[in-house]
Amino acid sequence: MRLAIAIFAVMLIAGCAKEEKSSAAFQDAPPPIEITAPERVVNLAQSPEVRNHNPKDAPPSVMIVFRLECYQISVPFGAISRNEDFWKRLNEQCVRQDTYDLLFKNGFRVGTAPFSEWDSVKAFIQQNPGTVQTMATIGAEMKNLQLEMKKNLLFENIFAFDQANELTGRTFERCDNLFSISYQKAPRKYGEVRLSISPTVRGSVKRIFATALNNEFEIEEHKPTSYYLGLTVDIPVDSFVVLSPSTEATKVTSLGNTFLITDNPAEQMETVLVVLARPFRMEQTPMRK
Repeated sequence: MRLAIAIFAVMLIAGCAKEEKSSAAFQDAPPPIEITAPERVVNLAQSPEVRNHNPKDAPPSVMIVFRLECYQISVPFGAISRNEDFWKRLNEQCVRQDTYDLLFKNGFRVGTAPFSEWDSVKAFIQQNPGTVQTMATIGAEMKNLQLEMKKNLLFENIFAFDQANELTGRTFERCDNLFSISYQKAPRKYGEVRLSISPTVRGSVKRIFATALNNEFEIEEHKPTSYYLGLTVDIPVDSFVVLSPSTEATKVTSLGNTFLITDNPAEQMETVLVVLARPFRMEQTPMRK
């Protein structure tokens, strides 16, 4: 019961907040969260896996929770996606080769880097004018967290390659583009988080019904369509993921273009996602009688 209360308290502290700033405000990750005993949250990267305790005491129950921080960074087109000096610092083999090829053809490029590269990544981003939106949440796992990219689109045409390498096209009307994000503890990998991301189009369909008295009423239904590209990454402790457009995103009907490219009147912009998932150990010290 105390552990559940502690988790709820941490969620109130971290919440699922979203904030927008200039790219110059892209700074270090916030300090670790701490809770007073008997429940406490310990930064996993800064503490040993096994703690000493009195042999007469029952071993403390340990639960791994993750603080997920997502940065949506809008910069001029090509500033990150075509910057090979930037990508040399990232590991693009974090996904299987066939998955990487599928993502690239659909207009996405993904890589991971240790937190020691954070200052270098931040420097690349701050060289370009733009905006940063941040969102953070905390928990042992999360399913279908929605990260909105574009809203209130009148219509759009999308052509995408599926995992069978077949190209299909579809037109959506009155829709929103978002990323569906899920994360959980990676199986058999202590302290690592398994992050899954899928592009999702939330379309709306209006239906008109008539009653027996010839009265009409309208119902709007929201139907999400997800594109499963196999974008699942196991993130090591104190590492982060970068998702940006690829060179194939220049095709206006690609997923990378429709989700990450924005045509402003004066300049074309691209959105880069930087996702951190920092693990913490939540320990519950048994109460002495």
